[in-house]
Amino acid sequence: MGVWRSVHGGPPELPGPYAPDWAEASGEERLLDAARRHFQEKPRAWLGAGNLLLFRWRSHLPAKHAGILIGPDRFVHAYEGTAVTASALVPQWRQRIAGVFAFPDI
Repeated sequence: MGVWRSVHGGPPELPGPYAPDWAEASGEERLLDAARRHFQEKPRAWLGAGNLLLFRWRSHLPAKHAGILIGPDRFVHAYEGTAVTASALVPQWRQRIAGVFAFPDI
């Protein structure tokens, strides 16, 4: 949301209250649906620097984690309890990609 705010000036929409099980409790693809409303969806194979990546921890669970690709094999994201970090887009991360999106108007 911070990157969106710096590019577009305000949040695209309010995320609502947070609970650790928000995605599992409803079973809805709330994060994926929101990304589809505000970003340009790209084919999963189309990975370019600046793309938003959404991840799901397991194939039967809703997407619940996001990162921004900063190179062909690196992305930035944040873990609970840690600062923003850059990580390698290793096979374990690649297999969890639920969606690839481009920021609009960039």
